[in-house]
Amino acid sequence: ISHTARCEPEGWSKAVRLFEKMEKKKIPRDAGAYAAVFWALTKAPAKACGSMAWGMFQKMREEGVRMNSGMTAGLLRCLLGSDDDARWDKMQEVFELMRSLSLPRTTAHYRSLFAGARFAEGQPDSTAAISVFEDMRLQKVQPDDETAAQFLWSLSGLPPGTVMESSLAYFRLMKASFNLVPRESHLAALMHAAACGWPGEETPTVLDLFDEKNRLGLRGSPEFYRDALKVLKPLAQWGMGGSQALWIFGLMMKEKWG
Repeated sequence: ISHTARCEPEGWSKAVRLFEKMEKKKIPRDAGAYAAVFWALTKAPAKACGSMAWGMFQKMREEGVRMNSGMTAGLLRCLLGSDDDARWDKMQEVFELMRSLSLPRTTAHYRSLFAGARFAEGQPDSTAAISVFEDMRLQKVQPDDETAAQFLWSLSGLPPGTVMESSLAYFRLMKASFNLVPRESHLAALMHAAACGWPGEETPTVLDLFDEKNRLGLRGSPEFYRDALKVLKPLAQWGMGGSQALWIFGLMMKEKWG
């Protein structure tokens, strides 16, 4: 299985077929076989990699095969990817697996978990993201800028009436707990939270975020401006928001975005 995955074109799919053939021929699949197929799957397309690895992990449990370090590393690479490339969107399940195995968690693990929560099927799994965030604080793992941004983006799945308030609260908590320095990506995530709130209600917060951006001397990303205008759009039906929209558009042009 290992040789096929490494040395042949589309070797990962052939390795999987060899692994499945072992079951048909009633050849016992030990920890080495599972470790080999997990590492073979890391070469598969992202979503296929995660879902197939999770299915094989469940099968492994049914067969009573015990985890070892090689299997664990290969399985987590399938489920989490190598950095912030989330392979499997059921991040709560992956997180519970990591905790049950008492695995050490790194910044890269948390970043991938947040990315998985952000891109969960349907809408972001904010509940899972908050559980992971609390664990990150408990483990005293320092998030980098991208990890913090992925967490803030993942909060847009909260109920519309709470998403902006909660996002700002967690942003302030990260600044206090981790000495987080605000970045463009963080402000873009907060502006997206405003766009996910109740239409028109987040307008004051939008202007506050612009004040914060200017105070820090940061540029606004395309996503930041897009969501700012999205917040103002519902006001147009009442003949409001036009002056703010023109002001935002002027800033966007000045910064050469859009």
